[in-house]
Amino acid sequence: MQEHHGNGEHPESLERRRQVLAWRSLAVLIIVGGVLGVLRLVVNLLEAAPARSVAYQVVLLTLNGLALLLVITRLRSLRRR
Repeated sequence: MQEHHGNGEHPESLERRRQVLAWRSLAVLIIVGGVLGVLRLVVNLLEAAPARSVAYQVVLLTLNGLALLLVITRLRSLRRR
C-alpha cells in the first residue's frame, strides 16, 4: 500500500488521472491523423489518383478507426474504476 503524501489526492486516483490524460492525448492525435487522412483521400479522389493510392488511404483510415476504437474502449474502462 502506498503512503498518502498529503497533496489531497490518493496516489491511485492521481495515477488513473494521468493515464486518462495520456489516452485522451492519444485519441486527439488519432483524430487529427484521421482528419488529415480524409482530406488526403478527398484530394486523391478529386485528382483521379491511381486506385492503389486511394486503396492505401482507405486502409490507413480503417486502421486509424480501429486504433480510435481501442483508445475509446480503454478510456471508458479507466473511467469506470
